[in-house]
Amino acid sequence: MNDLEYSGKHEALVSPEVWQKVNDRLSQNKKAYKRAYSGSDGLLSGLLFCGDCGARMSIRQWGWKTSKVNKYICYSVSRCSKRMIKSDSCSNRKEHFTVSDLDALVLDEIKKLALDPAALDALVEENAGEAPPDLGAFRERLGNVEKQITRLLNLYQTGIVGLEEIQDRLSALKEERKAAQKCLEEAEAEGSGKMSKGEAAAALASLSGIIEAGDGDGLYALVHSLIEKVVVLNGNVTIYWAFC
Repeated sequence: MNDLEYSGKHEALVSPEVWQKVNDRLSQNKKAYKRAYSGSDGLLSGLLFCGDCGARMSIRQWGWKTSKVNKYICYSVSRCSKRMIKSDSCSNRKEHFTVSDLDALVLDEIKKLALDPAALDALVEENAGEAPPDLGAFRERLGNVEKQITRLLNLYQTGIVGLEEIQDRLSALKEERKAAQKCLEEAEAEGSGKMSKGEAAAALASLSGIIEAGDGDGLYALVHSLIEKVVVLNGNVTIYWAFC
């Protein structure tokens, strides 16, 4: 694929450590994705969600009897699996994408990022939104509350104060500790599993070689590493990247 090659000297976008981390992830994911979707021919299988009812989308033979083609269809529309249906009145019934068309559309977006590092920077900046949670601040807050609880208990255990004197304050601190723990857990969950911009750059740099080698499993793993989900509604497509 010559369209993925570009000339000139460039500084390394990622460190060797990040590069190796991404390659290890892709190698592991190739086997996992192959096991999960071995019966599917769609590059986006497992990533697609309906923009109306939120159901997943699957590949179905769609159209008239003599001209059926493989398309990505919302489960609530195809109704091929009762447990996957989310709505009886889903409106996602227009402009169904063929598998090849939607796969190509999303792959083209990935190619753009692979060819232009500035596009990756712009995408990350555009989707930055709020600053990531400050885990250090949450841990510091929790630590301070723990110290206050320990101090009160020490005062009680040494007989300096009675239980009735610290009971209200102790209860309040325990509630504060519970809230601080919850905030920390939520912040850690929000930050876990996100691909860094450096990891994304390393993955994108491997795209050309994967395509040239005809490595279908590798391409599948790459796409699923870069993208969290793709939402489709009547011809409109929104890609949610794993690094944004």
